[in-house]
Amino acid sequence: MTLSFPDQVKLILLDKLAIGIVVLLGAFVLNRLLERYKVQQAREKEIEMLQVAAARQYLQRQVEELYSPLFGLIQRAQQIYNIAKAKVPSLDGSSVATRQEAEIWRWFVETYFLPINQQIGELIRSKIYLLENGELPESFVRFLEHETQFECLHRLWQDKQVTSDSIKGAGWPKDIQHGVQETLQRLRAHHEVYARKVVRTNIAALPNVSA
Repeated sequence: MTLSFPDQVKLILLDKLAIGIVVLLGAFVLNRLLERYKVQQAREKEIEMLQVAAARQYLQRQVEELYSPLFGLIQRAQQIYNIAKAKVPSLDGSSVATRQEAEIWRWFVETYFLPINQQIGELIRSKIYLLENGELPESFVRFLEHETQFECLHRLWQDKQVTSDSIKGAGWPKDIQHGVQETLQRLRAHHEVYARKVVRTNIAALPNVSA
């Protein structure tokens, strides 16, 4: 059956109309998909930035509230001990302490070492949730043992004049200063990485201003 010219024109117009509708629908669907993709990307970016900000804030708290003041106290204790060694030569074990040396050492203990030990112990116990990896280092465990034993035995001698020469003290953990220093440097480096991420993201979010 041969269509008349007007019918052929109508058929062509209908075909073009159908094609146009299909193209419009395709463009609409594609546009919606692109919008949803952009929204999803924006949400993921926002979540990422919130995570970066939270991690940076936590690192900052670790540095400011625990490891930095802890390192300062440990350094102070070491500096004072060096002064004490200069005033009490028998501390190196090469000679027996004289009565005057014993009095000088007692003054250092009561004036500096016991208070500093208490500050360090309280700092570790009160900020334990800020420990790196959530684990108590072995040097911290040994320090807390030293702090408790040192205080108890000194007070026993101070109040009851009972010596504890037969009890071997836990001793100051020699590796605590190095361990805290390394951790502090590591946390600062991590904090710097997160700080740079925040800066880069803020710069990228700035609107483009054309000349």
